[in-house]
Amino acid sequence: MGQTELDTIWTSAGDAGALALPTEISYLARQPIFDASLQVLGYELLYRGGLEPRANFADATFATLSVISSAFFLLGRETVGGSKMLFLNVGSEVLDDERVTLLNPRQLVLEILEDVARDDALLQHCGSLRGAGFSLALDDIVCVPQLEPLRNSVDFAKVDFLALDSAQRAEICGAARAWRVPIIAEKVETYEDFQEAKQLGCQFFQGYFFAKPNLLRAQRLKGSRSHHLMILAEVSAAEMDFERLEKLMRQDLSLSWLFFRFLNSAQFSWSTEVRSLRHAFALLGAENMRKWVLLAVVPFLASDKPHELVVESLLRARFCELLAESSKLYSRAADLFLVGLFSVLDAVLDKPLREILQSLELPSDVRAVLLLDESANPWMCDTAYLARHYSSLGSEELERRCECLGIAPNLAANCYLEADLFARRVFQMTH
Repeated sequence: MGQTELDTIWTSAGDAGALALPTEISYLARQPIFDASLQVLGYELLYRGGLEPRANFADATFATLSVISSAFFLLGRETVGGSKMLFLNVGSEVLDDERVTLLNPRQLVLEILEDVARDDALLQHCGSLRGAGFSLALDDIVCVPQLEPLRNSVDFAKVDFLALDSAQRAEICGAARAWRVPIIAEKVETYEDFQEAKQLGCQFFQGYFFAKPNLLRAQRLKGSRSHHLMILAEVSAAEMDFERLEKLMRQDLSLSWLFFRFLNSAQFSWSTEVRSLRHAFALLGAENMRKWVLLAVVPFLASDKPHELVVESLLRARFCELLAESSKLYSRAADLFLVGLFSVLDAVLDKPLREILQSLELPSDVRAVLLLDESANPWMCDTAYLARHYSSLGSEELERRCECLGIAPNLAANCYLEADLFARRVFQMTH
């Protein structure tokens, strides 16, 4: 692909050109954190599903990824916080996810949510993240035992003033001072709370007494879920095909625009402006490309769909791939991954599968299997059938389908278990 052609694509998807293209709005809020002289230390970033003043979500990890996408990919770190620190709520799934290291740790504080287990795994994650340059805060502290195991692993202790009486506030702040952990008094509602917090040795303050969260709007080009699924399939492959990934991203203007903005944001210091997808792939490398796609794509892929639908599509994809690798279809493993992934595409996109597949470039036999065409490759059909119905198959039907593929039923069982683990691991990484 020539340089001029790519420039044309990205120019049309630039900030000015984006106004003429279909868009959707995502939201987040930020609430300032002040020091004792009421200078802004930074902002806590908060999830918002719309214009309502409070966060409503069922999945904390999805909320965190939505905030990351809006703040760092859409608006940009400089727009959201300038040179101030940004505080981001994270649960155990995000802490356990290496993709968070794609973000620039400079002046970024990860707030460990109160429901994260205080165990050896958390201590290990804290050590790794701090070693990578991130600062850590412990959120919503309401008792000393919450803080004690992590007193040497966090940079801030956020004490929930609204949930505590004066004696409890004094106990926690006293312990934090003794352990030399800087204290942020959060949910400070009154002048009296503010004065008490200062007397207890709190260095920083946050709450409605100072400022309510300010709502920010992030405009995003509408993307194609079908293309997002294709791109997800590509980066999930054992060996990423950069030529194919480049082609897929060129076909999805929303993702190219998002990627372009991210690569040219202030968090990178490239010697020259990135103007080519191939150049960007080379700069980031396969692992960082995989991290970026999973961070950027999956939260939008099924934001209004049941989470089990995403898990099922990933399970079927990996199950088909493993079955192929263990049978006479080993050379078609990559294509069968697509068969499994797209076998629930009609439910994800709320459209007939035949209509959806018209806009996708798929091998003809893959298309035939998905559409249950009588001319489809029978071995591929058996693999797809197993993926769709494995959990409900009787023993005789299971043995017959496995015999057609030349594999033992116990091997298929092992493949299914491995695929289920894969699906839930990827799901936890991306929600």
